[in-house]
Amino acid sequence: MPLPFPPSAPAFDARPLRSRPPRWSLLISLGLLASCALGCRTTPPPGTPSPAAQAEALREQNRQQELAARQCRKRRQELQQDLAELRRAEAVLAEERAVPLSPLPAPPIWDESAEQRFSKVDQQLDRQRYEQELAAWKQLRAERRAEIDQQRLRLTQAQQRLDRQAQRLQKRYPGLFTGPTSIEVKPQELERLNRCPATPA
Repeated sequence: MPLPFPPSAPAFDARPLRSRPPRWSLLISLGLLASCALGCRTTPPPGTPSPAAQAEALREQNRQQELAARQCRKRRQELQQDLAELRRAEAVLAEERAVPLSPLPAPPIWDESAEQRFSKVDQQLDRQRYEQELAAWKQLRAERRAEIDQQRLRLTQAQQRLDRQAQRLQKRYPGLFTGPTSIEVKPQELERLNRCPATPA
């Protein structure tokens, strides 16, 4: 049976004419898609900073971080110096407190009745020795009293120095000590104060 169409004839599109998309609309759609893709790649959203502004903002952020790190390291160094001064004042006070403040013992009292059993010459010699020892003791006692007064003054000054340093630290670092009248440092607070941010690369 002969074929209705020759083999070389083009295939027939059996769809109705109304269901076929127009070629010009397809070309327009492809053009719009290409324009949108190109525009999305090149045009930033509204309000987006330019690359130069973004780079400057990053540099400013790094500068602020570096400044904060330098200030923290300076505070840490000052804290270490203040604590070292506090410990020196504490050591000086302990050293002054360790020195005894006792006066010199007095010589025995002259016993007139005990001297009656000796001769007059021996009594006179004993009396002379006693007077010499008593005079030497009085001189040493005066010197010792002056030393005690100086030592008490140094002790007072050492205590005042320690108090001033402790008050300075309490004012600058309120949570550093374990109590209002204590100079014992909290390890956690000291670790926090010594912790500084890293400098940006």
